[in-house]
Amino acid sequence: MLDSSDHWDADTSHQNTRQVLDKLAGKGFVKLVPDKTNGRASRVIATSKVDEWGKATKGQAREFMAAMYSGLSKTELVTVASGLLRIHDALGDIDKEKK
Repeated sequence: MLDSSDHWDADTSHQNTRQVLDKLAGKGFVKLVPDKTNGRASRVIATSKVDEWGKATKGQAREFMAAMYSGLSKTELVTVASGLLRIHDALGDIDKEKK
C-alpha cells in the first residue's frame, strides 16, 4: 500500500515509487486501486501478466542466478543462503513489530 503520509527510509521518494508503479500499471503488470480506508493510499495488485512474464523469462533468470553464484563454493553458497534466510526472518520480525 502506498501512503503519502508514510516516512520513506529507502533511497527513493514517494514520487519516484509512484512513477515506477504508474509505468508498471501502464504496461499491465499491476493495478492501482484506491484504499477503502485511507484516501491517500493505493493498493498495488499484480495482474496475470506478472506470471506470464515470469514464465517467459524463467530461463534467463536461472542463467543469471547461476552466473552470479558461479564463483562460490558449495560451502560459501550454504553460508550465503543461511545469511539470506536470517535476514528474511529478521525483516518479518520487524514487520510484525510495526503492526
